[in-house]
Amino acid sequence: MNILVADDDRESRISIGKMLQKLGNDVLLAIDGDEAWQHYQNNDVDIVILDWMLPIMDGIQLSKRIRELDSESAKHCFILMGSSKHEKQDIMKALEAGVDDFISKPYDLELLESRLTIAGRCITARENIEAQNAPGSLDVVDTLLQEHKVMMRIAGIFEVVSHGIEEEQLPPKILEWCRSAAFLLISKLHHTKEYRYMDVFVERALNELGSQNSVFDHSSFTKIEEEHKRMEKLLFEFKKEIREYAIEKKGAAEKLMQTIDSYVLLLRSHVAREENVFFPFSKLYLAEKDMQQLSIEFERIEAKLGEGKIDKRLDSLSSIEKKLWKQN
Repeated sequence: MNILVADDDRESRISIGKMLQKLGNDVLLAIDGDEAWQHYQNNDVDIVILDWMLPIMDGIQLSKRIRELDSESAKHCFILMGSSKHEKQDIMKALEAGVDDFISKPYDLELLESRLTIAGRCITARENIEAQNAPGSLDVVDTLLQEHKVMMRIAGIFEVVSHGIEEEQLPPKILEWCRSAAFLLISKLHHTKEYRYMDVFVERALNELGSQNSVFDHSSFTKIEEEHKRMEKLLFEFKKEIREYAIEKKGAAEKLMQTIDSYVLLLRSHVAREENVFFPFSKLYLAEKDMQQLSIEFERIEAKLGEGKIDKRLDSLSSIEKKLWKQN
């Protein structure tokens, strides 16, 4: 593979370069972010190993530029960030900039080799997907992404309903359908699958990187879990407010609209965070056997909720969309 190493520390840069060459890789070395950017533009690079605190252009800025260039060519190199930063907000910042994985500095060469194995696995998976035009081992993630599309459809219905409350008195039956659809398809179905997906990911990451690595325990993903709970709480508030709205209690319409709008805003930001950060990062650590096992467990979750019940709700989702869009 072609690997670009960007580090202003001469000893680190040279030792990593030598190790990579011994492993049979072609290596490019850069002393700062600007030189690394020049190398990346002029060469076909598979993996970038970069330091967060690079001179001229830091690792975050460089990652963003690389991702912008990749988006124009449908390419996706693997970015491994080396840093002494371990705060969760720093990690989230780097992930959002396009970083794929992290390694602590000073570098442990044995651990770096392990991370490169992960990178190679990710690159191979992407190449297989492109070659076969099929999801392959990432079927489970595709399932969750397909459910995200359903969630966005529900968000769209909620927005129309919120606008309708402002314009006229809506039948409580429609409002209760919206609430119950979100509760079944999002809280009970999708979030249950996501919790299991997170369990497997954390277990695999800890096995690969060691239990001392605090980045990969459940506390690192409390924001996702907190958002699940907040969405469920809003749906319970929604149920109470539908009853108040039905009896035309003073201020009930405004309160109901606020709850719906809060739910939609949270749902959209939650989906974006998972698609842009959590899923791309977590799937690097899951092997084919993990995906197969999760696929079986997802089927069990659906069976427990009732596949006929889920299908019926999805069918009614299409029906209510037609009615709402026709009215608007």
